[in-house]
Amino acid sequence: MYVGPSAPKLGVTNNVVYTDYPAAFLAAAEETPRLKQLFIPVRSYPDAEKSIREQSGYIWEAYKTAQTFARGGEA
Repeated sequence: MYVGPSAPKLGVTNNVVYTDYPAAFLAAAEETPRLKQLFIPVRSYPDAEKSIREQSGYIWEAYKTAQTFARGGEA
């Protein structure tokens, strides 16, 4: 499950379960491995959402990185 911001540039949409990484996402993750932290097991969703809501932890840091990338910046 992807818990980062929706990012058409990365080929991902928030709160969607993927069976594999989208190609554009994989290309970006090669240079910025932190992005892969936004793919989590569905059972971990409540903890990930808490991290984003409280703006703390590694999920939040990865989320901010993806936000920057989604807005056209470099991840």
